[in-house]
Amino acid sequence: MIEPMEEPQQLFAIHFRSLWKARNEHQWNNKQEEVSQLIERAHIVLHEWSWARNSSHDYNDIPPGSLILCTKPPVGFLKCNVDFASS
Repeated sequence: MIEPMEEPQQLFAIHFRSLWKARNEHQWNNKQEEVSQLIERAHIVLHEWSWARNSSHDYNDIPPGSLILCTKPPVGFLKCNVDFASS
């Protein structure tokens, strides 16, 4: 299903990204995915991206505990944030 925010260019780019990720998974981890998995992942990522860039979204529909805010470290300490993503 194509939502109004999803332009053909966005759909092309996100499907291409999903295809590239599947190619890398096959090349480097010997994992194969079904086409339906690639399409589903692409639409999930596009939906999340569209939601994140929408400035009018409601933060009340974020599950409790899933939003982690960065804080300044105490004086005299260094802080190193590390991100990790997996799909």
